[in-house]
Amino acid sequence: MKLNGLVDLTLFLGAYVAIFLGIFSIAYLYRRIRNNGYLPATALLIIALPYAIGIALSSQFLFSQSNERTSQQTDLLIIGAAALSIMLGTSVTYAFPKRANRRSGRRTVRVPFRALSALCAITATLVLVYPSALFHVLGTITPDNQVKLAQSLVAGALLLYAIDKRVRHAPSIEEVRTEDPRPPVVYLRAFNQEEEFFSYGTRSWKEILIGMALRRNERPALSIEEFLGDAIGSQIGPFVALGSPEDYIPPVGAARTYAADNNWQEYFLKLAREASLFVLQVNHSSNLSWELSTLQRMGLERRVVIVTKPDAGIIARMRIRIFRLFRGIEPPPEWGVFVNELQLLGYGIEIPDPGPGAVITFDQDASALVLAQLASTPEEYVSAISSWVCQRKVLRKDELPWYG
Repeated sequence: MKLNGLVDLTLFLGAYVAIFLGIFSIAYLYRRIRNNGYLPATALLIIALPYAIGIALSSQFLFSQSNERTSQQTDLLIIGAAALSIMLGTSVTYAFPKRANRRSGRRTVRVPFRALSALCAITATLVLVYPSALFHVLGTITPDNQVKLAQSLVAGALLLYAIDKRVRHAPSIEEVRTEDPRPPVVYLRAFNQEEEFFSYGTRSWKEILIGMALRRNERPALSIEEFLGDAIGSQIGPFVALGSPEDYIPPVGAARTYAADNNWQEYFLKLAREASLFVLQVNHSSNLSWELSTLQRMGLERRVVIVTKPDAGIIARMRIRIFRLFRGIEPPPEWGVFVNELQLLGYGIEIPDPGPGAVITFDQDASALVLAQLASTPEEYVSAISSWVCQRKVLRKDELPWYG
């Protein structure tokens, strides 16, 4: 009895580990396929096929001679399916060659997000109004499951509609500046850390999906541009950024122009002369170092604003690390490493780690100034930044950064 209990416990724990490794491998292999230059739909298909084959083969091998499934067999199925799927998925992923995936110009997609959204909405209506029409596909549905399925389909329809709207109506920097003549606020970041989370929310997934469809910042984790973009746009100026040439769909937040690899630096120089501020958080890349070094040589240090993440609890920090792990996001450098890099670029920053919710800029001598600490809302961050902008307007006209 004790031996059987130990076997059951081992298989039970092994099944949970297999599920975790399976999910992690899907995220890792998907990221690898995308980095190799394949579009999201193609990457999903490449990953889905070997995993489906692995699950099917494992199920056939374990249960071909049995009509009843014990708990041990179920655990073995999960472990076997995960192991076989990971091996097949890894083999297939590493077999695909790299492709060029860097594109300039406006983003265009082939996935019919609007049609898929309509299909989800129609299916949700059928599930609620005429479930017997889907009987042969869905089987017997209880009233409770019927409502849950309809809710999931509606959330999916809203999400797909939001993606379609984002693709169709994502403005470029030039379009935004035509509508808003104020000097722009430029978002600086390393492209490989673009999805780094800045703030963590607490809403349910249902509220999150609906909020995304309605363009509200209600995702479980927000990037810096999702967190600060609206407040910056309403109080200071249009929030803009150079887009990553590997973007398939423009991210939510700053308006983007996708410059070509051979002229993005010239475009940045033009944008730098017109911008009122440059906002970034702690991150690193060679291109970001070139941008910050260029701003320092142009004497535009006073336009640079560094912000640190708002304070988050232990659970939120753990969730952010898990999200970062699964999405393949490189962690940002430590504060000391970031400061050393800025000093090498000519910035006079010698302050210790300012902690969460900090807003830091530079004076006319390129010395660092802490404008705020322990900020927690977009309004608190932007209020500190806009106060600094107003303070600079006391200077003579020829000393104002946007006249430099």
